[in-house]
Amino acid sequence: MDRIIKFRAIDLFSDFVYGQSFYIDKENNTGYIANGIDDYHPVKSETVGQFTGLVDKNGVEIYEGDFVIHRYSKEEGKNDYIIFDTSTLSFMLNDMSYQDWATSEWYDIDNLEVIGNIYENPELLK
Repeated sequence: MDRIIKFRAIDLFSDFVYGQSFYIDKENNTGYIANGIDDYHPVKSETVGQFTGLVDKNGVEIYEGDFVIHRYSKEEGKNDYIIFDTSTLSFMLNDMSYQDWATSEWYDIDNLEVIGNIYENPELLK
């Protein structure tokens, strides 16, 4: 199975755009999501998130920065969000080490559901 590399970010009109690459033009400090040389969109760099390669129980793609909830958790209603951990080079939940996540009930992604993201739903951080 090939790994799908995709990114998303919020463009200058506050809509999500998706693409196969992301880069920053250091000269003008602007980020871009691109789908080729002639198909690129300026974006708010701080909103860029990479696709994890996973989908939730409803088939929704899970990106870095998404809030997920585990519907069958002992802590029903607990929200966590997806981050990229540079020390393990892996995606994980915000407050769990890789070892904790891999051995927890959260690891069963068939029960995860995307309920928002940290950019459009910051109130879910509480």
